[in-house]
Amino acid sequence: MFGSHKRLLTIVLTVVSLLAMLAPAAMAAPELLHGVEIVSPTGTDYATLNEWGDVDVTYNIKIFNTQVCNVEVKFYWVDQLGNAVQSPPTRTLYYQNLAQGDNIIDDSVAFNTLPDGWYDLKVVAQEDPMDPKCYWDKWSDTEEMALLVDRLDPKAKLVKPGNEPWMYNGGTFVTGLDFLMVGEASDRYGVEETWFELCPKGSWACHWTWNPWKWWEKPVPVDGEWIPIGNENADGFAQPATATPGVPGQWQATWNSTRVHDGFYLVRFCAMDLAGNSNCWDERDFSALAPSGDIWPNPWPDAHWIFVNNTVEINLQAGWNLISSPLLPYDADIEDVLLHLIDHGTVEAVWTMVYQAGAQVWKVWTPTAGPVDTLTKIVDGQGYWIKMKANDSLTIVGTWTTLGDGETPPSYPVYDGWNLIGYTHWGRPTIWPTDEVADYLGAGLIDGLQALTYFDPWTNVWVRLYPDAPKPFGNMVLGKGYWLSVTEAGVIRF
Repeated sequence: MFGSHKRLLTIVLTVVSLLAMLAPAAMAAPELLHGVEIVSPTGTDYATLNEWGDVDVTYNIKIFNTQVCNVEVKFYWVDQLGNAVQSPPTRTLYYQNLAQGDNIIDDSVAFNTLPDGWYDLKVVAQEDPMDPKCYWDKWSDTEEMALLVDRLDPKAKLVKPGNEPWMYNGGTFVTGLDFLMVGEASDRYGVEETWFELCPKGSWACHWTWNPWKWWEKPVPVDGEWIPIGNENADGFAQPATATPGVPGQWQATWNSTRVHDGFYLVRFCAMDLAGNSNCWDERDFSALAPSGDIWPNPWPDAHWIFVNNTVEINLQAGWNLISSPLLPYDADIEDVLLHLIDHGTVEAVWTMVYQAGAQVWKVWTPTAGPVDTLTKIVDGQGYWIKMKANDSLTIVGTWTTLGDGETPPSYPVYDGWNLIGYTHWGRPTIWPTDEVADYLGAGLIDGLQALTYFDPWTNVWVRLYPDAPKPFGNMVLGKGYWLSVTEAGVIRF
């Protein structure tokens, strides 16, 4: 009898021991098998509030065993001080609609009453504690996602081009393959990206409406076409601006301004913050003075007037023409400069006179590249005789880039006697393409000036210029070459 009781006790203790071993696993299993996961919104580090003030939340309810209970889902926002507020009311998901496996649910959570700032979006899912069908080992799970609420646009200010007074009221002269643009941007929670934009077809693409019956009212801007510019990649597409090293809040980009035709344009600087709000608004009035002398109102207070000039067109007459390049050709190789004349078959020869070892030397170029050809480049500051078989026009593409900090201005040597020189407008706006002789040559050369002449191929007449004479006899003109005679050597300096 005693042995039977002993055996029975042993069996009972064994069963109790097994239950004790299994109980923790049984209680923990639902925690491992059930759960909630935020699928959307997602981001690398955080999600952002959309413009409507709501967050569209997609969450995944994981059910891997028999589901017998309704599931309650609650949403909370937790601020940086740890304050948690439930919003909106609890969602109830009924067990009949929750099968085993993954159940992705779409929802929308209103956070339009939240002040701007950083939060944690918390989604809590648990079996309904009041549901009588539930087992005693109810499960719950929590998923969190960082959330940024930012309804304000960033600030964006154009620094360059901007306020360079080559025209009244701050228009900017732009030229070059790598014109530097600079902007400033700020936002309370951080700037995600910045870029520069151009009104691509000149000022009239970003047009404005005007009521002729209410001429006193300011023109109203309407949507124009804007394209990103700057930091072009190998395919020519613009890229975002880059942060200026060592200057917080400043961004920059280089722009190949030869990608647009010469003329007037508008440029603006734009920024986007971490929440996706974007802005190009500057609030400054960037009016400009037109070549006619009229003030051009700025239809876009976020944009700045610029004048792009990378080309000079020189009309050529059949026969001899005395010309010069007023800018620095991007490719000075003579075949590149004269490419379209060569293609047209209209150019016969180019000659120039230079000083070598103190002696005058003539150099020549011909399309047939004869054995005596010694002229290989077209450079600024030099005059060239070009003989044409027929009328045509020469378009020179180059830069008028102004000096940077610490750069030395260019200079062109002049020798005692006759010099074949060019009239270069290096670093100056070309909207007024003339200079007085005295200003161009400088006091040193004017004192020894004997003659300054150019050849007009249209009238077959030599024209002599004099210092301080009225136009046209006192001004040098873009595109023309000149014979200069002085009694003493000197330098044309800028």
